[in-house]
Amino acid sequence: MRFDGVHYLRWAKEHQGRARYSLTCSNMRPVTLTELGLGLDDVAIASGDPDGYEPLKAVVAEQFGVSPAEVFIGSGATGCNFVAFAAALDEAAGGPGHVLCETPGYTCLDDAVRPFGAAVETFARPYDSGFAIDCDDLRRRLRPDTRLVVVTNLHNPSGAALQPAELAELADIAAAHGCRILVDEVYRDFVAESASPTARRCGGRMISVTGLSKVYGLSGLRVGLLFADAAFVRRCYRIVDYLAGSNSVPGDAIAAAALRRRDWLVERARRIAAPALARVRAHVEADDLLEWAAPPAGIIAFPRIRRPLNTLVLADFLEREYDLGVTPGDLFGLPGHVRLGFGLASPEDLEEALQRFRDGIRAMPGE
Repeated sequence: MRFDGVHYLRWAKEHQGRARYSLTCSNMRPVTLTELGLGLDDVAIASGDPDGYEPLKAVVAEQFGVSPAEVFIGSGATGCNFVAFAAALDEAAGGPGHVLCETPGYTCLDDAVRPFGAAVETFARPYDSGFAIDCDDLRRRLRPDTRLVVVTNLHNPSGAALQPAELAELADIAAAHGCRILVDEVYRDFVAESASPTARRCGGRMISVTGLSKVYGLSGLRVGLLFADAAFVRRCYRIVDYLAGSNSVPGDAIAAAALRRRDWLVERARRIAAPALARVRAHVEADDLLEWAAPPAGIIAFPRIRRPLNTLVLADFLEREYDLGVTPGDLFGLPGHVRLGFGLASPEDLEEALQRFRDGIRAMPGE
């Protein structure tokens, strides 16, 4: 295995905390133990279960409509994705084979799958289609040795939602080809289940991954959830034996208590996100230098700038001259766009940040 680094995260860590105003944060505002009705005395410091904390698996199964045998508990969504890549590429004969990842996309996923030795290629989710997946194009790009297709829903970086019919067609592709399709769903709960269901509900060879950071405001717990068929989940637990062995029981116990209040957490997130997205919409749609495929909900957006600007250079300029952080579209594979994240900012700070962004894209010298 060769680890060349996760380029997006290296950039994010280098720029974290540099600017007073930030449009880079894609997490929801943190939740406290008090809000969850918990105290420190409610959390036991105990050893973990190597096959997942059973009380958490039971709550997850009930909340997400799956069997406990279909639930893998990992170290954040990132950890679940990494273990899933190992399991998917190891279960087929003939080596790691070929993997397809979306572009633009969350390139941490591309970078995380490369160490396993797979040939990684991309398929387009075009801006002009609202970042939809063209399933016919995806079929054409499959190879006999394609083991895995990786997508996000809500799409990261744009926030676009996959419709139920699209997810069903992806499940049909996986079944017909014999590959796995992994859907990273960390933002999905910003929309209703009926509008964009969890991919695992499509059954078969579909894998769903989510976490507790983006919607639930529990990023510090580092709890991730993976849903797949029972045989795949057992393989994931065998692979994680080579890593930490088990999650932190206090973290898993808090996660279980939090997910018993999942309806409240989701309602809280949507209540915070809706006016923030409305504010972003007002600025983007009022500005003749910006256009976008408007996301249906959530705390990320991916507007296009109607100027020929290098977005890596733009991000440095805004940080230096406007005390503002944004994430370059180049890091997601689409120059000319920037990702705006607005889950943490207060209404006042978000308004100021958006105005600085609009001023800055006008003031930046041309190339």
